Amino acid sequence: MASQQVNTTILRSPNDWENWYHDLQSAIWPEIWEILNPEGPEKSTLSRPEKPTFAEYHTGAERYSDLSQSEQKSFMNAQHIYEVDLKGYTQQTQKIQDVRSKIQLLVSDVKKALLLINKSTREWLRILIDGTKPNAAMAQQAAELRYRNAIIPLRTTASKVVLPWIEEWETAMAEGIRAELPHALNTQAWMRDFCAAIRGIAESVATSYELKLSEGIQVLSFQAVGSAFRSWYCTRYPSSMTHRVTIRGSAFETSFAGENANPEREEADTTNQGASSAENSRKRQRAPTSATNDRQKAKRARCKACDRPHDISRCWLAVEASRPPGWKPSQKAVDDFKKRLQKQKSLAELVEKARAEYQDQA
Repeated sequence: MASQQVNTTILRSPNDWENWYHDLQSAIWPEIWEILNPEGPEKSTLSRPEKPTFAEYHTGAERYSDLSQSEQKSFMNAQHIYEVDLKGYTQQTQKIQDVRSKIQLLVSDVKKALLLINKSTREWLRILIDGTKPNAAMAQQAAELRYRNAIIPLRTTASKVVLPWIEEWETAMAEGIRAELPHALNTQAWMRDFCAAIRGIAESVATSYELKLSEGIQVLSFQAVGSAFRSWYCTRYPSSMTHRVTIRGSAFETSFAGENANPEREEADTTNQGASSAENSRKRQRAPTSATNDRQKAKRARCKACDRPHDISRCWLAVEASRPPGWKPSQKAVDDFKKRLQKQKSLAELVEKARAEYQDQA
Protein backbone atom coordinates (compact mmCIF):
# COMPACT_ATOMS: atom_id res chain seq x y z
CA MET A 1 0.00 0.00 0.00
CA ALA A 2 1.22 3.48 -0.81
CA SER A 3 0.78 4.71 2.74
CA GLN A 4 3.30 2.13 3.97
CA GLN A 5 6.28 3.32 1.92
CA VAL A 6 9.29 4.58 3.80
CA ASN A 7 10.66 8.10 3.54
CA THR A 8 14.22 8.48 4.89
CA THR A 9 14.94 12.10 3.94
CA ILE A 10 14.83 14.58 6.81
CA LEU A 11 13.77 18.08 5.74
CA ARG A 12 16.32 20.57 7.04
CA SER A 13 17.15 22.91 4.16
CA PRO A 14 16.17 23.74 0.55
CA ASN A 15 18.67 21.10 -0.60
CA ASP A 16 16.43 18.41 0.91
CA TRP A 17 13.17 19.75 -0.49
CA GLU A 18 12.81 17.96 -3.85
CA ASN A 19 13.53 14.46 -2.53
CA TRP A 20 11.56 15.03 0.68
CA TYR A 21 8.47 16.38 -1.06
CA HIS A 22 8.58 13.73 -3.79
CA ASP A 23 8.93 10.89 -1.28
CA LEU A 24 6.16 12.27 0.91
CA GLN A 25 3.71 12.71 -1.95
CA SER A 26 4.43 9.25 -3.39
CA ALA A 27 3.67 7.70 0.01
CA ILE A 28 0.20 9.29 0.25
CA TRP A 29 -2.98 7.90 -1.27
CA PRO A 30 -3.98 10.01 -4.34
CA GLU A 31 -7.44 10.81 -2.95
CA ILE A 32 -5.83 12.01 0.29
CA TRP A 33 -3.22 14.06 -1.57
CA GLU A 34 -6.01 15.89 -3.41
CA ILE A 35 -7.19 17.14 -0.01
CA LEU A 36 -3.72 17.95 1.38
CA ASN A 37 -2.04 19.33 -1.75
CA PRO A 38 -0.98 22.83 -0.65
CA GLU A 39 -0.49 23.95 -4.25
CA GLY A 40 -3.84 22.70 -5.54
CA PRO A 41 -7.44 23.84 -5.10
CA GLU A 42 -8.73 23.52 -1.56
CA LYS A 43 -11.03 20.55 -1.01
CA SER A 44 -13.10 19.87 2.07
CA THR A 45 -12.76 16.72 4.13
CA LEU A 46 -15.64 14.40 4.97
CA SER A 47 -17.86 15.48 7.87
CA ARG A 48 -18.64 13.07 10.67
CA PRO A 49 -22.10 11.61 9.92
CA GLU A 50 -25.02 11.98 12.34
CA LYS A 51 -26.20 8.75 13.89
CA PRO A 52 -29.98 8.16 13.31
CA THR A 53 -32.26 8.02 16.36
CA PHE A 54 -35.55 6.18 16.89
CA ALA A 55 -37.36 9.46 17.61
CA GLU A 56 -36.63 10.65 14.06
CA TYR A 57 -38.97 7.94 12.74
CA HIS A 58 -41.61 7.92 15.48
CA THR A 59 -42.21 10.73 17.96
CA GLY A 60 -41.25 9.69 21.48
CA ALA A 61 -39.77 6.33 20.39
CA GLU A 62 -36.88 5.19 22.59
CA ARG A 63 -36.41 1.61 21.40
CA TYR A 64 -36.43 -0.22 18.09
CA SER A 65 -39.56 -2.08 19.22
CA ASP A 66 -41.41 1.27 19.50
CA LEU A 67 -41.30 1.58 15.70
CA SER A 68 -43.81 0.17 13.26
CA GLN A 69 -42.69 -2.31 10.63
CA SER A 70 -42.33 0.38 7.95
CA GLU A 71 -40.57 2.70 10.40
CA GLN A 72 -38.16 -0.08 11.36
CA LYS A 73 -37.30 -0.60 7.71
CA SER A 74 -36.64 3.11 7.20
CA PHE A 75 -34.51 3.23 10.35
CA MET A 76 -32.40 0.23 9.27
CA ASN A 77 -31.77 1.82 5.88
CA ALA A 78 -30.63 5.01 7.58
CA GLN A 79 -28.46 3.00 10.00
CA HIS A 80 -26.75 1.24 7.09
CA ILE A 81 -26.03 4.55 5.34
CA TYR A 82 -24.65 5.94 8.59
CA GLU A 83 -22.27 3.00 9.06
CA VAL A 84 -20.98 3.29 5.51
CA ASP A 85 -20.45 7.04 5.86
CA LEU A 86 -18.79 6.60 9.26
CA LYS A 87 -16.36 4.06 7.82
CA GLY A 88 -15.37 6.44 5.03
CA TYR A 89 -14.98 9.32 7.47
CA THR A 90 -12.86 7.22 9.85
CA GLN A 91 -10.57 5.97 7.09
CA GLN A 92 -10.00 9.44 5.67
CA THR A 93 -9.35 10.92 9.12
CA GLN A 94 -6.86 8.17 9.96
CA LYS A 95 -4.96 8.58 6.68
CA ILE A 96 -4.67 12.33 7.19
CA GLN A 97 -3.46 11.74 10.75
CA ASP A 98 -0.86 9.27 9.43
CA VAL A 99 0.47 11.96 7.08
CA ARG A 100 0.55 14.46 9.93
CA SER A 101 2.57 12.06 12.07
CA LYS A 102 4.93 11.32 9.18
CA ILE A 103 5.62 15.02 8.63
CA GLN A 104 6.48 15.48 12.29
CA LEU A 105 8.99 12.61 12.10
CA LEU A 106 10.62 13.79 8.88
CA VAL A 107 11.39 17.46 9.57
CA SER A 108 14.10 19.03 11.68
CA ASP A 109 13.31 20.33 15.16
CA VAL A 110 13.56 23.90 13.86
CA LYS A 111 10.88 23.32 11.27
CA LYS A 112 8.78 21.24 13.63
CA ALA A 113 8.48 24.29 15.86
CA LEU A 114 6.72 26.11 13.00
CA LEU A 115 3.98 23.47 12.74
CA LEU A 116 1.41 24.70 15.22
CA ILE A 117 -1.04 22.13 16.57
CA ASN A 118 -4.09 24.25 15.69
CA LYS A 119 -3.13 24.29 12.00
CA SER A 120 -4.39 21.69 9.52
CA THR A 121 -2.05 19.25 7.79
CA ARG A 122 -2.54 21.14 4.53
CA GLU A 123 -1.55 24.37 6.29
CA TRP A 124 1.56 22.61 7.63
CA LEU A 125 2.64 21.77 4.11
CA ARG A 126 2.00 25.33 3.01
CA ILE A 127 4.22 26.59 5.84
CA LEU A 128 7.01 24.19 4.81
CA ILE A 129 6.73 25.25 1.17
CA ASP A 130 6.96 28.94 2.03
CA GLY A 131 9.96 28.41 4.30
CA THR A 132 11.92 25.69 2.52
CA LYS A 133 11.02 25.11 -1.13
CA PRO A 134 13.75 26.54 -3.38
CA ASN A 135 12.62 28.84 -6.16
CA ALA A 136 12.80 27.70 -9.77
CA ALA A 137 16.17 29.38 -10.33
CA MET A 138 17.76 27.64 -7.33
CA ALA A 139 16.32 24.25 -8.32
CA GLN A 140 17.55 24.63 -11.88
CA GLN A 141 20.99 25.70 -10.71
CA ALA A 142 21.30 22.62 -8.49
CA ALA A 143 20.06 20.36 -11.31
CA GLU A 144 22.54 21.98 -13.72
CA LEU A 145 25.45 21.33 -11.37
CA ARG A 146 24.48 17.70 -10.87
CA TYR A 147 24.00 17.20 -14.61
CA ARG A 148 27.44 18.64 -15.41
CA ASN A 149 29.11 16.42 -12.81
CA ALA A 150 27.26 13.39 -14.16
CA ILE A 151 28.61 13.73 -17.72
CA ILE A 152 32.28 13.80 -16.78
CA PRO A 153 33.87 11.33 -19.27
CA LEU A 154 34.55 7.77 -18.15
CA ARG A 155 38.24 6.80 -18.15
CA THR A 156 38.08 3.24 -16.82
CA THR A 157 36.01 0.09 -17.33
CA ALA A 158 36.09 -0.84 -13.63
CA SER A 159 32.60 -1.76 -12.46
CA LYS A 160 33.01 0.18 -9.23
CA VAL A 161 33.25 3.29 -11.41
CA VAL A 162 31.00 2.55 -14.39
CA LEU A 163 27.89 1.19 -12.67
CA PRO A 164 27.64 4.04 -10.11
CA TRP A 165 28.28 6.46 -12.98
CA ILE A 166 25.26 5.12 -14.88
CA GLU A 167 23.05 5.41 -11.79
CA GLU A 168 24.21 8.97 -11.14
CA TRP A 169 23.64 9.94 -14.78
CA GLU A 170 20.09 8.53 -14.68
CA THR A 171 19.38 10.39 -11.43
CA ALA A 172 20.81 13.63 -12.81
CA MET A 173 18.66 13.28 -15.94
CA ALA A 174 15.51 12.69 -13.87
CA GLU A 175 16.21 15.72 -11.68
CA GLY A 176 17.08 17.80 -14.74
CA ILE A 177 13.76 16.99 -16.39
CA ARG A 178 11.92 17.77 -13.16
CA ALA A 179 13.71 21.14 -12.96
CA GLU A 180 13.03 21.75 -16.68
CA LEU A 181 16.72 21.93 -17.47
CA PRO A 182 17.12 22.71 -21.20
CA HIS A 183 19.89 20.12 -21.69
CA ALA A 184 17.80 17.38 -20.08
CA LEU A 185 14.72 18.22 -22.14
CA ASN A 186 16.53 18.30 -25.50
CA THR A 187 17.24 14.79 -26.84
CA GLN A 188 19.97 16.03 -29.20
CA ALA A 189 21.74 17.84 -26.37
CA TRP A 190 21.74 15.13 -23.70
CA MET A 191 22.55 12.38 -26.20
CA ARG A 192 25.60 14.30 -27.43
CA ASP A 193 26.73 14.79 -23.83
CA PHE A 194 26.13 11.10 -23.04
CA CYS A 195 28.08 9.93 -26.11
CA ALA A 196 30.99 12.22 -25.24
CA ALA A 197 31.06 10.83 -21.71
CA ILE A 198 31.13 7.13 -22.69
CA ARG A 199 33.27 7.36 -25.82
CA GLY A 200 36.47 6.62 -23.90
CA ILE A 201 35.29 3.10 -23.01
CA ALA A 202 32.46 2.49 -25.49
CA GLU A 203 33.38 3.96 -28.88
CA SER A 204 30.99 1.67 -30.78
CA VAL A 205 28.02 2.50 -28.55
CA ALA A 206 28.64 6.25 -28.82
CA THR A 207 28.98 6.00 -32.58
CA SER A 208 25.74 4.02 -32.95
CA TYR A 209 23.76 6.59 -30.98
CA GLU A 210 25.29 9.47 -32.92
CA LEU A 211 24.29 7.70 -36.12
CA LYS A 212 20.70 7.48 -34.90
CA LEU A 213 20.71 11.18 -34.13
CA SER A 214 22.09 12.00 -37.58
CA GLU A 215 19.24 9.99 -39.08
CA GLY A 216 16.72 12.07 -37.18
CA ILE A 217 15.74 9.36 -34.69
CA GLN A 218 14.79 11.18 -31.49
CA VAL A 219 12.31 8.82 -29.86
CA LEU A 220 14.90 7.88 -27.25
CA SER A 221 14.28 8.07 -23.52
CA PHE A 222 17.14 8.45 -21.08
CA GLN A 223 15.80 5.43 -19.16
CA ALA A 224 16.10 3.23 -22.26
CA VAL A 225 19.57 4.57 -23.06
CA GLY A 226 20.81 4.02 -19.51
CA SER A 227 19.39 0.50 -19.38
CA ALA A 228 20.86 -0.40 -22.77
CA PHE A 229 24.30 0.90 -21.82
CA ARG A 230 24.21 -1.01 -18.54
CA SER A 231 23.32 -4.22 -20.42
CA TRP A 232 26.09 -3.58 -22.97
CA TYR A 233 28.64 -3.05 -20.22
CA CYS A 234 27.66 -6.21 -18.31
CA THR A 235 27.89 -8.22 -21.54
CA ARG A 236 31.13 -6.62 -22.72
CA TYR A 237 32.84 -6.95 -19.32
CA PRO A 238 31.24 -10.05 -17.74
CA SER A 239 34.15 -10.57 -15.32
CA SER A 240 33.13 -7.33 -13.61
CA MET A 241 29.72 -8.81 -12.81
CA THR A 242 30.92 -12.16 -11.43
CA HIS A 243 30.19 -11.17 -7.85
CA ARG A 244 27.07 -9.74 -6.36
CA VAL A 245 26.91 -5.96 -6.05
CA THR A 246 26.92 -4.77 -2.45
CA ILE A 247 26.90 -1.35 -0.79
CA ARG A 248 29.66 -1.09 1.78
CA GLY A 249 31.98 1.41 3.44
CA SER A 250 31.06 4.52 5.36
CA ALA A 251 27.86 4.76 3.32
CA PHE A 252 29.48 6.80 0.57
CA GLU A 253 31.52 4.23 -1.32
CA THR A 254 29.85 1.86 -3.76
CA SER A 255 32.06 -1.25 -4.02
CA PHE A 256 31.59 -4.55 -5.74
CA ALA A 257 32.64 -7.67 -3.89
CA GLY A 258 35.82 -9.10 -5.39
CA GLU A 259 36.19 -6.28 -7.93
CA ASN A 260 39.65 -5.08 -8.89
CA ALA A 261 39.96 -1.80 -10.77
CA ASN A 262 43.07 -3.02 -12.61
CA PRO A 263 42.45 -6.23 -14.65
CA GLU A 264 46.19 -6.82 -15.17
CA ARG A 265 46.84 -6.58 -11.44
CA GLU A 266 43.91 -8.91 -10.80
CA GLU A 267 45.38 -11.50 -13.21
CA ALA A 268 48.81 -11.21 -11.62
CA ASP A 269 47.32 -11.64 -8.18
CA THR A 270 45.55 -14.80 -9.34
CA THR A 271 48.75 -16.18 -10.88
CA ASN A 272 50.74 -15.60 -7.70
CA GLN A 273 48.06 -16.88 -5.39
CA GLY A 274 49.32 -20.46 -5.36
CA ALA A 275 52.89 -19.45 -4.61
CA SER A 276 51.78 -17.08 -1.86
CA SER A 277 49.61 -19.75 -0.28
CA ALA A 278 52.46 -22.28 -0.30
CA GLU A 279 54.83 -19.75 1.22
CA ASN A 280 52.34 -18.80 3.91
CA SER A 281 51.69 -22.42 4.78
CA ARG A 282 55.37 -22.82 5.65
CA LYS A 283 55.18 -19.95 8.12
CA ARG A 284 54.81 -20.76 11.77
CA GLN A 285 51.23 -20.59 12.92
CA ARG A 286 50.52 -18.63 16.08
CA ALA A 287 47.66 -19.25 18.44
CA PRO A 288 45.20 -16.37 18.36
CA THR A 289 45.34 -14.10 21.39
CA SER A 290 42.37 -12.44 23.08
CA ALA A 291 43.41 -9.11 21.55
CA THR A 292 43.43 -10.72 18.10
CA ASN A 293 39.98 -12.14 18.70
CA ASP A 294 38.71 -8.71 19.73
CA ARG A 295 40.08 -7.17 16.55
CA GLN A 296 38.51 -9.91 14.44
CA LYS A 297 35.15 -9.35 16.11
CA ALA A 298 35.41 -5.63 15.45
CA LYS A 299 36.13 -6.31 11.79
CA ARG A 300 33.12 -8.63 11.56
CA ALA A 301 30.76 -6.03 13.11
CA ARG A 302 28.97 -4.25 10.31
CA CYS A 303 26.67 -1.26 10.13
CA LYS A 304 23.05 -2.39 9.92
CA ALA A 305 22.23 0.55 7.64
CA CYS A 306 24.82 0.00 4.88
CA ASP A 307 26.60 -3.30 5.73
CA ARG A 308 30.03 -1.69 6.01
CA PRO A 309 32.50 -2.32 8.89
CA HIS A 310 31.68 0.68 11.05
CA ASP A 311 29.23 1.70 13.77
CA ILE A 312 25.87 3.09 12.63
CA SER A 313 26.60 6.35 14.46
CA ARG A 314 29.38 6.96 11.89
CA CYS A 315 27.27 6.05 8.87
CA TRP A 316 26.84 8.94 6.42
CA LEU A 317 23.90 7.16 4.77
CA ALA A 318 21.88 6.84 7.99
CA VAL A 319 22.95 10.07 9.71
CA GLU A 320 22.46 12.76 7.06
CA ALA A 321 23.67 15.57 9.31
CA SER A 322 27.13 13.97 9.50
CA ARG A 323 27.67 14.05 5.75
CA PRO A 324 30.49 16.27 4.46
CA PRO A 325 29.51 19.24 2.26
CA GLY A 326 28.68 18.29 -1.32
CA TRP A 327 28.55 14.53 -0.64
CA LYS A 328 25.47 12.62 -1.79
CA PRO A 329 24.87 8.84 -1.78
CA SER A 330 24.01 6.95 -4.94
CA GLN A 331 20.36 6.17 -5.61
CA LYS A 332 21.09 2.46 -5.20
CA ALA A 333 22.53 3.03 -1.74
CA VAL A 334 19.41 4.98 -0.78
CA ASP A 335 17.09 2.30 -2.21
CA ASP A 336 18.92 -0.48 -0.35
CA PHE A 337 18.71 1.53 2.87
CA LYS A 338 14.95 1.97 2.42
CA LYS A 339 14.51 -1.77 1.89
CA ARG A 340 16.44 -2.50 5.09
CA LEU A 341 14.22 -0.07 7.01
CA GLN A 342 11.11 -1.82 5.69
CA LYS A 343 12.36 -5.28 6.62
CA GLN A 344 13.93 -4.43 9.99
CA LYS A 345 11.73 -2.55 12.44
CA SER A 346 14.60 -2.33 14.93
CA LEU A 347 16.77 -0.52 12.36
CA ALA A 348 14.50 2.55 12.34
CA GLU A 349 14.98 2.86 16.10
CA LEU A 350 18.77 2.53 15.76
CA VAL A 351 18.82 5.21 13.05
CA GLU A 352 16.76 7.65 15.10
CA LYS A 353 19.02 7.01 18.11
CA ALA A 354 22.16 7.57 16.04
CA ARG A 355 20.76 10.81 14.61
CA ALA A 356 19.78 12.04 18.07
CA GLU A 357 23.24 11.24 19.46
CA TYR A 358 24.89 13.11 16.60
CA GLN A 359 22.70 16.16 17.18
CA ASP A 360 23.55 16.09 20.90
CA GLN A 361 27.28 15.91 20.13
CA ALA A 362 27.01 18.69 17.55
